[in-house]
Amino acid sequence: MKSTAIHISPSGDIVRSLDLVNVHLLGSTRHGLWLWSGHWDVNTTADWLKVRELLVLDAGGAMNRTSIDRMPLMAFEGESSPHLVVYASAPKELHDAYGGTEYTYRYLQIDLPAGDLPAALRVGEPPSTPIEATSIPGWSEDDIPATYPLAAGDPRAQWDRGDLPAEQMKAAVDAVCAQFADLDAYWRTPQGDTSPLADGVKETRIDVIGQWPVIRVEVSFAHPHYPQGRVRRTYRVFDDAGRIRSVQYASIHLMEDLDTGALPPVGNARNTILDI
Repeated sequence: MKSTAIHISPSGDIVRSLDLVNVHLLGSTRHGLWLWSGHWDVNTTADWLKVRELLVLDAGGAMNRTSIDRMPLMAFEGESSPHLVVYASAPKELHDAYGGTEYTYRYLQIDLPAGDLPAALRVGEPPSTPIEATSIPGWSEDDIPATYPLAAGDPRAQWDRGDLPAEQMKAAVDAVCAQFADLDAYWRTPQGDTSPLADGVKETRIDVIGQWPVIRVEVSFAHPHYPQGRVRRTYRVFDDAGRIRSVQYASIHLMEDLDTGALPPVGNARNTILDI
């Protein structure tokens, strides 16, 4: 999979772009775009505690480097400071009587310096605190866009909404819809047999609603969890500034919620639609 980092000016113009090869995106802070160029070595407990090099691409196009002594998860800009979230250790394995295994993860949030990054980061230097998965930005279904008061001239201030070419709008919408195409026959064996994204999914429907930048894609289907109606998940294609939002792995996340039963009670349904 090929990714590209794009720097957009406050006026909405693309200043520069850089193709990213063999790296994982961790997020962005005032320092720049955080990337990890390593591999997911997770076979032993020690693999989760190895030192890993991190790359930080700043707004000027310079690539800076630091390291962390844990498996990194994400970087984000908080209300008062930037943060890096890492796995505290290898996951705890819980085995059931049927041969299945459930993994429980623990996370640490590292408070990053506001200025230059050190050559190496270590858990505890600077301070780090345990964090629940539901407190990680973007991981809770109850998340709402953060609104922080910004001083005049703050580089994090919202930029003006820029015009997005019609072909890019269409491509962004099509990319979301494509993730949910053929949910009724999502998996295919070498012999040609098909099965749905998750057990019980059928009669899938995809609707595109609204105008840019508030276009949303509604994915609905019949499912045994709510046999009286339909289950629906909705995705915003663009943010409030008109920029394309990432919905990478959205179909897999939906599958995981359905397979694990992480669904709201059917009493939450309105007009025979249960939003999840």
